[in-house]
Amino acid sequence: MDQQTGTSLATTIITSFMSLLAVAVSFYTAYNVKNIEREKSKLKKVEILFNMQVKAAREFNKIYHEFSPLNLGDVHDGEFYGKTQWEQIRSRISKYQADYAYLFDDDEIIKKIENIMLSLDFVTQEYAYYEEKDPSTARDIEEYKYIDTLKLIAEANGLIKKYMFKELKK
Repeated sequence: MDQQTGTSLATTIITSFMSLLAVAVSFYTAYNVKNIEREKSKLKKVEILFNMQVKAAREFNKIYHEFSPLNLGDVHDGEFYGKTQWEQIRSRISKYQADYAYLFDDDEIIKKIENIMLSLDFVTQEYAYYEEKDPSTARDIEEYKYIDTLKLIAEANGLIKKYMFKELKK
């Protein structure tokens, strides 16, 4: 028994042990709170990224449906092909590429969007020759390139949908 405080040695040891235990529990709790906050931050970032990807997928889907071959009869006054659409497609895809392509962690999607942009540059030496000598052949070349571009847009739309379903399953 301690003469000054009137407590036993066991009580003093237990009190000291309890104080040390309380300090250890406090450190452990602080460590866990820090980890929980870090995980919440990671989850929030993932949620924000996914929401941005959903927005990007919706935007590309709008582009796809606007230029879909099924809608072109309405767009071009009953004709399948409309020369005025080239610049519109180029600007929409270019803007999409700048605004959203970086969101997808899939090289195939990025490559497909780049291929769409490349397909829009259909004016080759061959095309220029036919445009000067045989305009009907030049128009045929242009239509085939237009169809190829629409196919690439459809393929990119499919890839984006697959990517989003894969991300949703994660």
